[in-house]
Amino acid sequence: MAEILELPSTPSAASIEHVSIELLDGRVVVSGRGRDAWVALVVHARDLARQRAGHSISGWLDAMRSRHLTLVTDAQASIAGQIEAERVAVQRHRERLIEAASVLDLRGLGVPIAPLPVQMELKTRVDQMGDAGRVGRRNQIADETERGL
Repeated sequence: MAEILELPSTPSAASIEHVSIELLDGRVVVSGRGRDAWVALVVHARDLARQRAGHSISGWLDAMRSRHLTLVTDAQASIAGQIEAERVAVQRHRERLIEAASVLDLRGLGVPIAPLPVQMELKTRVDQMGDAGRVGRRNQIADETERGL
């Protein structure tokens, strides 16, 4: 649903805050939590300024999530909603994989044994990187495999 927000030609701090809350409410965080999201972002921005650091949109979403704000997962609502919807889908997929790997079911092979629980501890690290990083990582894995590492 399209909406038109009228912005003042010379915004004051109060009008910037008001417009920001309106834009966050229902588009980035669930309705009614726009002010809380704005406060979380202001606090996070101050922390980043002290550290002389910055963030991607995912970092800003993490800041809101760390304040226990429920983010919108509607890919049509905003870019933030699209990113959150993707994050939730990946999280669900990982949980399903872990659940599927926690049981060894040999009945499909004709073995008349009830599914066996599998207990193992895996130490894994998943890096999030762009396509260029993936290619570099594949090459690193190939090099390590050739060297027998």
